[in-house]
Amino acid sequence: SLKICDFGLARCTYNNQQFIDNKRKSNKNKSSQSKQVKISSKSMKSSSSSRFRRNHVPKRLTQHVVTRWYRAPEVILLQQKREYLGAVDMWSVGCIFGELLQMLRENLRSHQHRKPIFPGQSSIPLSPPSDPFPSMDQLTVIFGIIGTPTPEEILNIDNERAARFLRQIPKCLPSPLKNMYPGADEQALSLLRGLLQFDVEKRITVDEALSHPFIQHVRDEQNEKKFDKILNKIKSENSLNFEFEDIKMKMDTYRSLIIEEVLRYNKHLLKSHK
Repeated sequence: SLKICDFGLARCTYNNQQFIDNKRKSNKNKSSQSKQVKISSKSMKSSSSSRFRRNHVPKRLTQHVVTRWYRAPEVILLQQKREYLGAVDMWSVGCIFGELLQMLRENLRSHQHRKPIFPGQSSIPLSPPSDPFPSMDQLTVIFGIIGTPTPEEILNIDNERAARFLRQIPKCLPSPLKNMYPGADEQALSLLRGLLQFDVEKRITVDEALSHPFIQHVRDEQNEKKFDKILNKIKSENSLNFEFEDIKMKMDTYRSLIIEEVLRYNKHLLKSHK
């Protein structure tokens, strides 16, 4: 079975000063040793340098939020709507499914060549680069595989700025998935194609994915029925009500609610707050 864990915007951090101190000590030791011993072998220098890089790799806060590689186009364009939040997850499932297909030797001979299928390095409009249409922008990478949206699909975009960007972006046709996954059968490619649709209304739903021929031999309908009972119970209790998110509030109200939440879990701060 496959379990997907969402780490949200988790990134790697490290102590900057600790790395700097370690590097200074290393340089000082090297300077002292060089007065006594002259290393003439180029290979020995290379080996020493590579060992230093392995042992002292700076694990700073990364500039790249890895989850952008699994981010649906409507999220990038700030067009996600509550009624289509499920479609956002289905896009991410498609990205993961594409990586899983790389595990088949018929699709990729070496595991060393496996990689995300949309490894963008920036994301318009959240991190706009100097180049208006950079080749490694997240949307450009996506469109390089699924093709640019049609004029009809662009008409469904509410935000005029996003729609203008999509009309101006260089047009390209979809890349044949069979070229990316030569060993995959048509059922697998059909499912992947359905998951990676630009238009949320064309993108395959959870129920449609569960009914897809590709996974029928592993589908557990009895287990799904058990889950449906639990879900229906939650719905009947109105536990999935998110209407509070539509309430318009002033900034001061947001600040007060944040402070209230912090104090709720940190009782010792109550006195100082008063």
